[in-house]
Formats: sequence, structure tokens, C-alpha cells
Amino acid sequence: MWVFLGSLASQAGSNVLELKSRYKSVYTSGRVRYPPLHQLRQEEMMAEKEEEKKKSKKRRKRWRRSSRKKKKKRGKDEEKEGEEEKEREEEKEEEDEEKEEEEEEEEEEEEEEEEEEEEEEEEEEEEEEEEEEEGKKRQKFTL
Repeated sequence: MWVFLGSLASQAGSNVLELKSRYKSVYTSGRVRYPPLHQLRQEEMMAEKEEEKKKSKKRRKRWRRSSRKKKKKRGKDEEKEGEEEKEREEEKEEEDEEKEEEEEEEEEEEEEEEEEEEEEEEEEEEEEEEEEEEGKKRQKFTL
């Protein structure tokens, strides 16, 4: 009996002496009366519930801590991804700018070539006109 009470006491977190004094009133002169079984079972159930509460509390605490860590890590990962995306966008913008500059340079070169060709054509026309005028002057002199 005392062994059983001792195990109950250790589960419930109380000491054996308290349980002995609590159940001493149950013992009468000469005849031993055991405490009612339902009372023992109830106390046992209460002790188990308390343990379960403590365990669940610890579990919740652990889960909260780990979820906070995960959130922090996720936030850092998102920041890194955001920075990488910014870098990629900047690189794309730089490449686009370089392409635009190259296209502008090519257009300018084409325009310059066209202008040079026009100038050459004008010079050729002027030369032809001058030759025609000289030819006319020569014809006049020869006449």
C-alpha cells in the first residue's frame, strides 16, 4: 500500500508523508480500510493531466521558438532573393542601356555615311556642272 502511495506521490509531485497523513484518517483501530479506488484513480488521472499540460506547454514553447527562427531565416532568404533580383534587374538595365547606346552609335554612323554620300553626290554634280560649263565655254571659244 505504501509503495503504491509512494509511486502516486512521486507522480503527483508531492511527498509521501503528505499522502500518509491524508490517508491516516482512513485507517481505523485494528481494521484497515483502504481509500476508495475511484479516489486513487482520480488523483492518478489528475497527476497525468498535469504532466501532459507541462509537456504540451514545453512543446508549444519549442514550436514557437522554432517557428520564430524559421520566420527569421525565411525573411533573410527573401532579403537575399530580393537583393539578387535587384542585381539582376540592374544588370539587365545596364545591358539594355548598352544596347541602346550601340544602336544610337550605329544610327549616327549610318547618318554620317548617308551625309557623306550626299556630299559626294553633290560634289560630283557640281563637278559635272562645272565640266559642262567649261565645255560650253570651250565651244563658244571654238566657234
